[in-house]
Amino acid sequence: MIRITLLASGTRGDVQPYIALGLGLNAAGYAVTLATHATFRSLVERSGLHFALIEPNPTALMMQSGEQMALTYEGNAIRALQASLSYWHNTQARFGELLDSAWQACRGSAAIIAGLPTLWGMDIAAALRVPCIWAFLQPFTRTSNFAHPMLPFTALPAWPRLHQASYRAVEWVTWLPWRTAINQWRRKHGLLAAPMHGRYRPLYQPNAVVLYGFSRHIVPTPHDWPAQHHSTGYWFLGQTAAPNAALRDYVAQHPRLIYVGVGSMQPSQTSSFIDTVSQASTTNDVWAVMLLPSHQQPPTPAPPHILFVNEAPHAWIFPHMRVIVHHGGAGTTAAAFQAGQPQFITPIAADQFFWANRAHAMGVSPQPIPLRHINANHLSAALAQCLNNFSLQQRAQTISQQLSNENGVQTAVQTIVSLIKN
Repeated sequence: MIRITLLASGTRGDVQPYIALGLGLNAAGYAVTLATHATFRSLVERSGLHFALIEPNPTALMMQSGEQMALTYEGNAIRALQASLSYWHNTQARFGELLDSAWQACRGSAAIIAGLPTLWGMDIAAALRVPCIWAFLQPFTRTSNFAHPMLPFTALPAWPRLHQASYRAVEWVTWLPWRTAINQWRRKHGLLAAPMHGRYRPLYQPNAVVLYGFSRHIVPTPHDWPAQHHSTGYWFLGQTAAPNAALRDYVAQHPRLIYVGVGSMQPSQTSSFIDTVSQASTTNDVWAVMLLPSHQQPPTPAPPHILFVNEAPHAWIFPHMRVIVHHGGAGTTAAAFQAGQPQFITPIAADQFFWANRAHAMGVSPQPIPLRHINANHLSAALAQCLNNFSLQQRAQTISQQLSNENGVQTAVQTIVSLIKN
């Protein structure tokens, strides 16, 4: 049986779509290994896929940069720079370890599938002399239609040449800090050092296949993308686990519910954000389900109209919510689109700003406000708009119906199968 290895790194939102893709490949007759971090072992193994360990997790190291997370800006430029430099230093020291573990996980594979957090997958594939198939959850191919989604801001003039330049800039940022460590690893495995320029030239070769796990209804395919770069539709996994009894009972008892969660990237002032949610919920006469990271305990005493949870299956809970408040991660935004409910996005970093703007442009979300600027008045006004604007609610339902007519996993699998057979 032909073996394919998927390289996944980052947060659960980065890993879960790869599980869906892996299950599709498994159903097509391939032996699939999902290589990712220890924290996702149970999630992968519960799905029925073979798990392989790669460590360390760069996202976990990002969270260890002090009070502020690396690569984010919360109003203090000096602290943001210090956190990012600390992250870069700590990750550099262990990058070879990450590549070695991925190389071991991929040995024996006929093809490797890599995404944005695992761009170094091309080096693993080169060392093993197998094809690398790109599978991204956010646009990465250069275009003049919009600026690179990984820019953690939105105030960029709508100039086509500037948009193109933004992709070159992000390519440099995702290559130069890791160039030394990657080239050391390449030389150790008998490869030439990757060039200073043109690191991502392989993506634009005629035989390169780049798959995007999002819908054309959300991000129309740019006119200047190569023909082999195309959107397949979202890679939805569906319900991964049944919610616990307390969550089921809470949802059954409260018809006016909102969901609040800011993903794996938590704000530094969580207690003040909880106060903001409490005030806005009270003003709008709604009850809330609020997601907290697994290591964090809810405040004591807890606000009586908020249920704090450490896990909430999006596929189950989102359709029950009147409003979905979240950080704008690619996976969470996709699940909110699928649920057909209004959403309000408070981005923190990276592509969250891009998805926040797409949701607003699609007419399913009020104007996004970065989490560092949010207050009770902002959140209360956004909730009121979501709860009372029929046009916004109807648009959310329309998009949900459009997505239900797509099968992103099936489309992606067909492309991958045809590539491997050739």
